[in-house]
Amino acid sequence: MGPSHAACGAAAWVALTADYTLHFSGFSVPIGFGVLPVGDAGVVTGALICAGAALLPDIDHPSGTVARSLPPFSGWLARIVSRLSGGHRRGTHSVIGLLVFTLLAWLSQNAALPVGDGCGGWRSPVAMLLPPPLLEHCPVRCGRWPRCCRC
Repeated sequence: MGPSHAACGAAAWVALTADYTLHFSGFSVPIGFGVLPVGDAGVVTGALICAGAALLPDIDHPSGTVARSLPPFSGWLARIVSRLSGGHRRGTHSVIGLLVFTLLAWLSQNAALPVGDGCGGWRSPVAMLLPPPLLEHCPVRCGRWPRCCRC
């Protein structure tokens, strides 16, 4: 099922964003509606992203493409989602699943990791995972490992 999900996701993006016309001898065929003008690179990049995102509804199937993509973590996640959603093609293939995936996409679009903080422009992996209130009380200062970057 993975290839068909991916093809549908890519086709949906191309249909919404592409504004091309194929010219043949005697007739032409429009490709896409051009609803979202993103340019040529945006059409290709978006098609690749949507092909991957279209696989997400099958995260509820422990032997699906997504569940096998990053073993063992994706398998564990697939089993958890399968239990929470009631099994394959139940919760993730419903309106509720659509809303959850839309919320996740919106959250990921608005999420950001701080990368520059006045301490050489980098943070240690530990400091990137700590919430800001814990960084205020970080005992390790700049110049030592691990660097919390609280100069």
